[in-house]
Amino acid sequence: MSKPFAFADFPDAAFWPVVERLSPRDILSLRRVNKRFYNIVTTVAISVDFRNVPYTPDIIVKAVNRFPTLVQDVFLSDEECSRSDFHDIHVIGIAEKCSRLRSISIACCTAVTDAALATLAQYCREIQSVNVDHCRLWISGEGITALAQGCPKLAELRCMNCPNVTDVGLLEIAHHCSGFMELAISGCFNISDASIVEIAKNCPRLRGIYCTECPLITDQSLLAIAENCADFRSLNVHRCPEVSDVGFCAIGDRCKELRYLNVQKCQLITNNGLQHLAKCNQLEALYLSGSQSVTEKGLEDLAKGCPNLLTLHIDNCFFMGNRALAAISDNCHDLTALNATNCSQIDDDGLLTLAQGCTKLTMLDIGYAHITDSAINELSRGLTQLKKLYLSSCPLLTDDGIGQLAEHCHDLETLVLYRCQQITDVALLLLCKGCPNLQELGLRYCKEITDIGITYLAQFLELKIIDLGFCPHVKQKAIHQLRDQGCEVILQQK
Repeated sequence: MSKPFAFADFPDAAFWPVVERLSPRDILSLRRVNKRFYNIVTTVAISVDFRNVPYTPDIIVKAVNRFPTLVQDVFLSDEECSRSDFHDIHVIGIAEKCSRLRSISIACCTAVTDAALATLAQYCREIQSVNVDHCRLWISGEGITALAQGCPKLAELRCMNCPNVTDVGLLEIAHHCSGFMELAISGCFNISDASIVEIAKNCPRLRGIYCTECPLITDQSLLAIAENCADFRSLNVHRCPEVSDVGFCAIGDRCKELRYLNVQKCQLITNNGLQHLAKCNQLEALYLSGSQSVTEKGLEDLAKGCPNLLTLHIDNCFFMGNRALAAISDNCHDLTALNATNCSQIDDDGLLTLAQGCTKLTMLDIGYAHITDSAINELSRGLTQLKKLYLSSCPLLTDDGIGQLAEHCHDLETLVLYRCQQITDVALLLLCKGCPNLQELGLRYCKEITDIGITYLAQFLELKIIDLGFCPHVKQKAIHQLRDQGCEVILQQK
């Protein structure tokens, strides 16, 4: 019989996954058990997340500083949890104690200034990721310069909507942070090709750049990325009016690992650009919204070359129709999200084809399409995994079509029927019976809806939000029934 495995025989590394899942309080208790556990705990890194926690900044700083040698990741805020009460003194209080800090998010801390970044650079030289998104008042090139010079391991910087950030700070990143990988500068309208080209040349591991509404970014940046960054994966040039097929062709020819591309409202991309991007067969998400120079031919080429697409937005591309949906259906069988709203050439035939080939869709927006109940019948039978469906301004739809949805799409969580004026209370009753998970319902301009239908919803569903704007037959009593259940009711008469 083999000898039992003694506790002392367990290697320290066996305890690390357990310790990493403990709360800070439990870690503090564990290191008091004995010397061995103390040594184990001091080698484990912990992350602390104070987003959506109603503590004052002083309390948060004290809590973090109880584990100065352990804390490596600190999340103080983000876009959904802004904190105007965080000041430099609080960030400095963390930086001075937590020298092992690896990442920090102070997004939307609007009172934080360059001084906080300078202190991070002074005390936290191992830092790799900094998020100062929307700290638009006091973060500038000076703070980014200090960060780059003091933190040579910096790999990710997010400073979206910080208009005082300029090329000066980013040039320092290019010169001091050779392992830099990801940059988010959307809304930093003073940044130009000068810094992006230098980063691409000096940081060959660069994987992602997000530069929505940066009017000074041109094809020169994309050419430099294509030439120097073979592992580049994510590019967002939404509303960058100077980028064109020249840059996109280079990206398509050389960046074979590209996974995410957002070229919304880039009017200089054409079918030629899509033809070259079709060489990026790992592409998973493509946003073409409002790009008026691409047609169904370009999308056909791209769909054939990018079978791994999961998300595709072609909304407001007016030249897209049934032929585009056929190409998607034939080639992109793993697609889970498609936005084709305001592609007015789509009709029942296109939707039938889509339902046959893209059965994994969970989100579909086909607003303004010329579709009838017949198409919805086929769609509901083929796309049973749908969770979000947007059918705005499809005036031919009736209660029968919605009934088919209720019969087959039981996982539906969001349904928008704006301006579907043949929809009545009957449709709402059918939804109550067939879609128990429905949380969001849009009925704006559905003028046949009355209090009877709203009462059905209040009794049988747990809606979180409903839009009843311009529904003249819905009265206050029914609205109060929804609100009493915690449902947000939108009534603004836009």
